[in-house]
Amino acid sequence: MIAATSAPPSARLRALDLLRGVGITAMVLMHTATFHYAGITHIDFEDPPLVILLIGFLLTWAGMFAVISGTAYAFAAGRRHEAGTIARAGLLRGYVIAAGYLLAWHFAYFVVLGPKLLDLEGGNHLVALLPGLIASGAWPTLAPERWFYATALSMVGWNALFVGIALWLGLGRTRDLQRVSPWLAVAGALVMAVSWWRIDLYPRAVAAMEAADPLPALFWGFLVNKNNPLLPYLAFGLLGAWLGLRLLRGVNARALWPVAAVGTLALAAGVGGLLSLPDTLLEREVDPFWYFLTVAQLGLFLLLVTAALAVWDRRRAAPADATVGGGPRPTPRALTPLCRIGTVSLTVFLLETPVSEAAARLLSGAVPGWNEGIAACLAFGAVNAATWIVVANAWARVDYRYSVEWATVRLYRMVGRPTAVLPEPTGGAR
Repeated sequence: MIAATSAPPSARLRALDLLRGVGITAMVLMHTATFHYAGITHIDFEDPPLVILLIGFLLTWAGMFAVISGTAYAFAAGRRHEAGTIARAGLLRGYVIAAGYLLAWHFAYFVVLGPKLLDLEGGNHLVALLPGLIASGAWPTLAPERWFYATALSMVGWNALFVGIALWLGLGRTRDLQRVSPWLAVAGALVMAVSWWRIDLYPRAVAAMEAADPLPALFWGFLVNKNNPLLPYLAFGLLGAWLGLRLLRGVNARALWPVAAVGTLALAAGVGGLLSLPDTLLEREVDPFWYFLTVAQLGLFLLLVTAALAVWDRRRAAPADATVGGGPRPTPRALTPLCRIGTVSLTVFLLETPVSEAAARLLSGAVPGWNEGIAACLAFGAVNAATWIVVANAWARVDYRYSVEWATVRLYRMVGRPTAVLPEPTGGAR
């Protein structure tokens, strides 16, 4: 999710910036279209339009950020460890700081800045403070559920903590990260397997949140809640970290093919399970269908990340002082805008809801009822996404000054976490 890593600029993997850019652009479009559609409570979810089914599927893709972040963090930390600039304790410290930072942003985001929690039956949507103020002109009442919800930020933050602990434990037995990396894959597979128990554990999360009992609600909410819980998404981060460590010996076929093979197996198993079950995608129940959907998505995301790395970052060797992103194939100009918005993906993630809420209120004043059709809402979402791309590309000319990522670099330096100035993700072309 966050683009500022502990790697030197030369260690930036361009494929990850591109995938972040695609992911954050799609998220802006989907969020904006969905949360401003006035007719969302009147959709027939027994026989939904194809576009609604597609939006519902794409809104479940937050796990892509877990794979990307797992890969990026492990690759960056691994390079520093192998170069001798951080020891075992320093590696863990970097992960812990990143986890705490992202979890702090999680609460600020979902309480103050985040999108609605939709109430599809009653229409009483639960809004965050700032978007609610913009939409209604008055401070909304904050529902307790917003404190206990899991978001993509909390998912990536908790993943960073547990992956960091796993690496620290592994380095206690050997200093060779290549010998540690297979155990990350094993741990990821085990987490994915035990995530089946989430189906039985989810009612505990519901009961704790309904009782507004803070500690149990936070525990069960982060562990098994409906969206972005540790079970199963810790598996996504662990397998992403496995990939990141494999890349330390080169972004090449030898590093990528085992990960692609695991991705293929997971995709096949997930699709096989889905085809044997009734479709509950839009009901968003925690049930066997959703378990196999996450298995399929894990496989799909691993395949997408390895394919992107093979295309944009592949080279025969990746020594510690090499420019890994400077491989033989330059980023096409057509993809440069997506790489740039991927560089400030956390900033966009945090601000897209208040910005779209303000734009929607202005539009409603000029064209009342504009959001009664899904086509108009999709067009509105597309304009919002395109605007953010334009803003990110203009921002690149001043090195993303005052973005959240820019501030993150400086904050990390203050607390002693090695980091680097945000690099231009496209080889310097502006």
